[in-house]
Amino acid sequence: MDACFRTYLALCNKYQLSPPWNCLETDPWAFRGPAEPSVILPLLGQHHPEQQLLAAGLAQRNGQGQLQLHRFLSIPDVLLVALRDRKGAVVNLMTLAGCVTGDARPLFGVFADQHTYQALAGRWRRLLLTSDMEDAILLRSVGLAAAPITGLDALNDQGLTLLSEIFGIQRAASDHEWEDTHDEGQAAALPDAPSGPGDLGHAAGPLPIRPTPSGPAGLAAAAQVPSHPYLIPGTGDLGKDADEHVPLTIVKWSPRLRSSTELEPVRRAVRYLDELHRFRGLELFEVEHWVRAEDEVEALEFALDRGEPGWVKEALLQSLDTSTGSITVPQRHALVSTAPCDFSTAVQQLHEALLGDSEGHISRATQRQALRAYHRLASQQIIEPMLRQAEAVSDPVERCLRLQLAQLNALFLEKMPTVRERLLRNGSQPAAGSPELGHDKSISELLAISSQLLNIAKEVKTWNRNTNPPPKRPPRTLTINSPRFANSDAVSKN
Repeated sequence: MDACFRTYLALCNKYQLSPPWNCLETDPWAFRGPAEPSVILPLLGQHHPEQQLLAAGLAQRNGQGQLQLHRFLSIPDVLLVALRDRKGAVVNLMTLAGCVTGDARPLFGVFADQHTYQALAGRWRRLLLTSDMEDAILLRSVGLAAAPITGLDALNDQGLTLLSEIFGIQRAASDHEWEDTHDEGQAAALPDAPSGPGDLGHAAGPLPIRPTPSGPAGLAAAAQVPSHPYLIPGTGDLGKDADEHVPLTIVKWSPRLRSSTELEPVRRAVRYLDELHRFRGLELFEVEHWVRAEDEVEALEFALDRGEPGWVKEALLQSLDTSTGSITVPQRHALVSTAPCDFSTAVQQLHEALLGDSEGHISRATQRQALRAYHRLASQQIIEPMLRQAEAVSDPVERCLRLQLAQLNALFLEKMPTVRERLLRNGSQPAAGSPELGHDKSISELLAISSQLLNIAKEVKTWNRNTNPPPKRPPRTLTINSPRFANSDAVSKN
C-alpha cells in the first residue's frame, strides 16, 4: 500500500501554514490534494492494478460497480495528512471527512500514525480533536497529537467500546446489565461451573464488554481492520491501566484564527456526547475541552508578531496546560484559591481537587495546581530535612539506613496521590483478593513501600540501641524500711 499512497502523494502539493503561522515548520506529511481529482484515478492506474488501489482505499466502486477515486479524495484541493507506521511506510490518508482505509473515524484511525505515537509518549499526552484540518495540522506541527473531530457525533456500540479501551471513557451499566454480569460472575465462581482452555469468563465491572485481544491486534480486531497494525502497545497507550489511557480533548476554539467561535462540528459532537450521557450512561468527566483564554491569546499574538517559533509553541502549550479541564465543569473559580504554606494544607487541597466540587465536577487544571503544591511542600518540609539529618550522621551504616528511609518516604509520598484518586473514584478500597485489587497494583505497591519503611525504621532504632546503649546505673545499697521486714527474723540476720 505504501507504493500506492506515495504515487498519489506525488500528485499532491505540500501544505504550508499560512501567515502568521509560517514561522513554524509545517508537518512534513501534510498535503493539499489535486485541484482536478477526476484525472487522478487514470494516472494511478498507470502504475498500480485495480486490486492494489482498492486494497489501499484510494479507489472504491460505485453503485454501478465502476471504479472511482475514494469519495474523501474527490474534493478539489482536499487537505490531508499521510499516516505512517514505525518503518515510515504510509498506511493511511486522513482527511476532514475521515480516513480512506480501516476505521474511517480519525480519532481512532490516527493511532496508526508514528507521529501520534511519538506525541503521546511525551509530556503532552492527549489527543486533540479539532473542527477542521488546518487546526489539526497546526497542532501536529508543534508536536501534538491531533485529528479532526469527525465521527465523534455518530459513535455506535463498537465506538463506545473503543472509547473505553483507548481513552478510558466508561459507560455505567444499566440495572439489567449489572444483574446479568453479577449473575455470570456468581455462576463462574460455582465449583461445577464449566471451564476450559476456551473459557474466557466475565469480570464484574461497570460495563460488560465482549473480550478482545489486547494490544495492537486487539484494537485492530475491534475496529475490524486486520491489515492495519496499531502502534500503541496494549500495556501503553491502549492499556488496561487507568493511568495509561489517552486523555481525549475537544478543542473548542480555533487556535489558527485565535477565534472563540465554536464551530458546528464541535457543537454537534458535544451535543451527541450529552445524549450518550443521558440515554446510554456515558461518563463524561474523562472528556476534556480546551477553551480560549483572552490573556493567553494575547501572549500568542505577541509571539506571532515577532515570528519566534519557540515563543509561539510555548504560548500554545501554556494555553493547553492552563485552559484545559473536564467538559462537565463549567468555567468557574478554581477550588485551590491560595497556595498552601504547610504540608497538611497541601494534602487537604489535593483531596478536594481530586474529589471535585459539590456537584462532583473535576477540573484537571485545579488538580495539576494542587499536585504541584503537594510535591513542592513534601520535598521542602519532609524529604529535604530527612536527607540533611541523614548526611549529618557520622556512622556510615546509620547514614545509609537513614538515606534509604528518606528515599523510600519520597517514593511513598509520590505514589500517594495516585492511590488516593483511585480510591475516591472507586468509592472504597477493594477487598483483599478481589479482581480490582489484582488489576490495580498501585495499592499493593504502596502497601509494600509502607512495609519497607517500617522495617528500615526498626533497623535504625535497633542500630542506635546497639551502638549507643543507655548508661548503666551504679550499684547502690538497698534499704528496706518496711514494718513487716523490721518485725521478721531476717532483721537479726541482716
